[in-house]
Amino acid sequence: LRRSERLAAWQGIARRLAHEIKNPLTPIHLAVHRARQRSEDPVIVDSLGAIEEETRNLQRLAEEFAALGRLAAPRRRPVRAAAVAHEVASLYLPEGLPLLVDGDALLDADEGQLRQVFSNLFKNALEAMGGSGRLSLRIGGAGAMVRLDVDDDGPGLPEEADRIFGPEFTTGSSGTGLGLAIVRRIVEDHDGSIHAVPAPDGGARFSIEWPAAAGEDRDA
Repeated sequence: LRRSERLAAWQGIARRLAHEIKNPLTPIHLAVHRARQRSEDPVIVDSLGAIEEETRNLQRLAEEFAALGRLAAPRRRPVRAAAVAHEVASLYLPEGLPLLVDGDALLDADEGQLRQVFSNLFKNALEAMGGSGRLSLRIGGAGAMVRLDVDDDGPGLPEEADRIFGPEFTTGSSGTGLGLAIVRRIVEDHDGSIHAVPAPDGGARFSIEWPAAAGEDRDA
């Protein structure tokens, strides 16, 4: 309950921050564009390029805050887990880092929010592994819950691993640390749970318990 209250407070802050960050970005971008058209001085061009790059970073920051702030109640229906995972992997993973999927299941899920879960977990793993490595998804379980294990072979987890799901936590050189907070919120809104543990072969494992669709007969 306390965690839910804290995250609700963070969502309110995130909505306001996203709004305040986005407002000045358009005029900054237009001003930089006009300045670049009128100058051939290499020092000025390089400086404007740096401003553009930081503006893009601010845009990504605002999008992460907005994503946390606008999470709505899930609209749940039967969704095939492996198909969604493969689609997300094709968008976010480089060609040299395929997603290895073992098993499948029909989940009771909001498909858009399930995509957010996979995209945040895959991007988190990609950053942890430095852009290359081994990423796998194991889908299985029995009864009313499906287990989804996302394993990478990165450097592993920090101490007190569950702290990484807090909105204020990040170990990356970029980003806000909001991605895993969004993942936990979505999973819990679907009456599931998520934990981070060491992977059996090294690296990190994000283990999710997610409700199965009614009458699902899993291919484990």
